[in-house]
Amino acid sequence: MFDELTSLLNQEIIPEMNPHQAPPFLKSQTQAHLKTLSICSYIYGGLILVGILFLAVHWYFMKFILKMAEQEEAAKMTQTGEPIPEELFMIMDFFYLFFGIVLIGIAVMNFLSAKGLAQQRMRNLIYVTAVVNCFAVPMGTILGIFTFVVISKQGAVQLFDDQKQVS
Repeated sequence: MFDELTSLLNQEIIPEMNPHQAPPFLKSQTQAHLKTLSICSYIYGGLILVGILFLAVHWYFMKFILKMAEQEEAAKMTQTGEPIPEELFMIMDFFYLFFGIVLIGIAVMNFLSAKGLAQQRMRNLIYVTAVVNCFAVPMGTILGIFTFVVISKQGAVQLFDDQKQVS
C-alpha cells in the first residue's frame, strides 16, 4: 500500500506542456472567437453590398435631378441659363463607378476573409482586410481591431499554423 501511494505521489499531476503550444481550453475559446469574427465579417460584407445598392440609387437620383434642372432652365429660356456640361456627368459617372468598384472589392475581401476565418486559412488576407476595414468608421474599425486582437493571440496563430501543416 505504501509503495502504491509513493508511486502516485511521484507521478506528475499536471502534464508538462510545450511553451509554444496553447492549452486545449484556449484553442476551443479561440475557435469560438474565430467563428464569431467570421459571422461578423459575412454580415459586414452584406452591409457593404447594401451600401452599393444605395450608391446606385443615389447615382440615379442625382442624374435625374440634374436632368430636371437642365430641362427647367431650358423651359424658362433665360439668357443666363446654360446647359449643364456633359463633362460634369462624365466626372460624376466616373466617381460613382470608381467607388462602386472599390466597395465591391472590399465586400469580396470581407467574404473571403470570413471564409478564411472559418477555415483557419489565409491569415495574410485577413490582416489586409482588417486594415482596410479600420478605415470604415465605426463598424469597420471595431471589426478590424477585434480581428487583429483575435488573430494575434497564440492560440489563433497555432490554429492557423496547424491548418497550414495539414494542407
